[in-house]
Amino acid sequence: MRAFFLTLVVGSGSLGACRSRAPAPEPAFVDEIRLLNSELERRFRTGDLLGVADLYADDAVLMGPGGFRIEGREAIDAYWSRISDPLDWRLEIFEIGGSNETAYELGRSHLTVNPDGAPETSVVDFLVLWKREEGALRVGLDLYWEAQAPQR
Repeated sequence: MRAFFLTLVVGSGSLGACRSRAPAPEPAFVDEIRLLNSELERRFRTGDLLGVADLYADDAVLMGPGGFRIEGREAIDAYWSRISDPLDWRLEIFEIGGSNETAYELGRSHLTVNPDGAPETSVVDFLVLWKREEGALRVGLDLYWEAQAPQR
């Protein structure tokens, strides 16, 4: 009986220790960014490319390889509208940080278009800076480059 009691007490202590090491809940803005990513993917898959652009701030900057840079609502709308035959978009999140007002996201984008019935996938790594405007997070800076293999 005494061995059973000691096992129960020691076991209970171990369980309590495990519970106290549980990770802290993520800030609300992290969940918000995850939902926004899902919405970006959904809009792309349904061909709502101006809907994708709508999630960017009016003064957003989009930068890519080779000095590619566009800025502002008209340029962002035109950039997304030029994509033909959208098929699929998958955003992998590596890290989200910052605050409720200004946050960053590091990840990898797998964007597939289907011109002429031959799917083509672009894979890039990205850094997005999110900023809050009128209560909603919007993309303020979208910086992307050719995806790199993980360092080992």
